[in-house]
Amino acid sequence: MYKVEDVGTNIRNHHAAKSHSITFRSSCLQQNQNPSPSQIFNNRKITFDQCEFCFSILMNDSLQLYKPRAPRDYCIYEVPYCPSRKSDGVYTPMLFSIGPIHYGKAELSIMEEQKRRYYEKFRSRIPDDSLEEFKSFLHREETRILGRYRYGCGTFSFQMVEFQRIVFNDSIFIFELLLGDHDEVNDGFLNETCEQNALIKRDLMLLENQLPYFILEHLYKLLSGYQSYPSLMNLSCKFFGLRMPKENSVQHFTDLARSSLVGVFPRDSERSNGRFMSLPTAKELKKLGVIFEPVVGGCVADMKVLSVKFIVRFFKFQIPRLEVNILSECIFQNVMAFEMCAYKSMMQCHVSNFLYLMGCLVYYEDDFNVLVTEKIISNKLGDGADVIKLFKRVFAGRVAHPDRDIWGVCEPLRSLVDY
Repeated sequence: MYKVEDVGTNIRNHHAAKSHSITFRSSCLQQNQNPSPSQIFNNRKITFDQCEFCFSILMNDSLQLYKPRAPRDYCIYEVPYCPSRKSDGVYTPMLFSIGPIHYGKAELSIMEEQKRRYYEKFRSRIPDDSLEEFKSFLHREETRILGRYRYGCGTFSFQMVEFQRIVFNDSIFIFELLLGDHDEVNDGFLNETCEQNALIKRDLMLLENQLPYFILEHLYKLLSGYQSYPSLMNLSCKFFGLRMPKENSVQHFTDLARSSLVGVFPRDSERSNGRFMSLPTAKELKKLGVIFEPVVGGCVADMKVLSVKFIVRFFKFQIPRLEVNILSECIFQNVMAFEMCAYKSMMQCHVSNFLYLMGCLVYYEDDFNVLVTEKIISNKLGDGADVIKLFKRVFAGRVAHPDRDIWGVCEPLRSLVDY
């Protein structure tokens, strides 16, 4: 049985975390700047540079090679270090590692025994030949899987057999969590305490702690032939308490959180192209006569400003209702980090843009109280001061100033100040 007694002791600053990190560098490349393809494949240790080197030499060979990957294949990133970042703990797992980036850290090793327990439990759900088929799938798709990870130093030094074992065990571990949550199982780990459940969900939401979603989808197809469960997307959303995204294709759990928050935006050509301007705070807008209206069940894409009929310069500001809880900061920071790594244009960084705008509105506790009263913010974190501190920590991290006002809300609201 695992208990979480002191959450704070498990959070490491960035430099401490770096000291435990796996060194993503192959000794083969260190010793020989131009190793032969046979050296690389015999050692079964592949660096990103060597992938491209081998393919360029043997592109006409009949062997199945490690092909170079285009940047668009990346979806799981090591979060770049930023000197101004104040809360590195939001990117670091506290209970367990998923995937290769944090694998092998001493403070997470105790959870390997829980993963073994879940493996034995999962074997009762599915025949051994299906598990062997899943292993074969991981072997066939290892290049595709590797192509989803991007590390700061650009290289990867796990042996392929070890990498496949990590992905195999972590996939089963995730499934037992999803299925145990659906079956409301209390196994001494899952559903033991509310605090522990929150930490489990937190660790599964971290950008650096992900598996590509297509791996889970393949395992789910094998499982669904023997047991009846809701769709994998339904299981995932229920586990994290997320609304179903309007687009069914996601890359991993961090992307699932983003898709759930964002909704579906119009095409770029149909959006507002006005310049983003900082807004007055919520209290100031209230004094100027703005009506705040929550969009219950809405997404970031649903935010808009509507003119009130027959009244000059009087606006209704529709904002999707935002719940702030113990997991919010972790979700916000990791989704923003994903947007920063995955998208070239701020026009696509919808959650980052939304949080920047909310930070403009909620600057003082009086502003927070206005949005709580108007049911824009549902506060499950604590008092208003805690929420203000959360937004300031988010701003101290990596929220960039938006380039464009993608909602078209700035110009009408700013016009009230200038009127």
